[in-house]
Amino acid sequence: TFEPIQIDHSIVPSNLPDLGDFSTGKDHVMNSSGHYYNINVSTPLTIDTTKNDVIIVADYMNISNDIHVIGNNRAILIVKNNVNMNGPCSINYTSKHSNFDLVVQAWSLNLQNNIQFYGQLYFEGAYLYARNKIEISGAVFAPIANVELSASKLRGAIDCKTLSLTQE
Repeated sequence: TFEPIQIDHSIVPSNLPDLGDFSTGKDHVMNSSGHYYNINVSTPLTIDTTKNDVIIVADYMNISNDIHVIGNNRAILIVKNNVNMNGPCSINYTSKHSNFDLVVQAWSLNLQNNIQFYGQLYFEGAYLYARNKIEISGAVFAPIANVELSASKLRGAIDCKTLSLTQE
């Protein structure tokens, strides 16, 4: 029988500092863990894991530019509600795929318009859409989701309820 994966939420400290809203500026670097209400990545963001793992929890997130991970530890980004990814952008392009985890707890997730994603994507919702030149390298864990890849590529493993592949 099929057993869906369980995402281990115990990795998230219960005492993360509440840091409010965040918008990227020129050459912005995050190197410590924290909770944000809203994160807006409109210019490149670097997550520096040189000294330790960096765990970032956001209630809402908008990504329209690059996120780079540097260092040998892990970067874990957890979005509790809505995340919007609209390219062109690359996520973790210059680093090891195994050191970046994106956990999305929203009902649906839309990836659109020339996005390159390198790492592990954990999706807890029901609908995951990747449309118009989305390239995912790594693994997608979406055990209860209906996943639609349209004019997109997946290099790695996927765990999902249903999978629809189309070329446009």
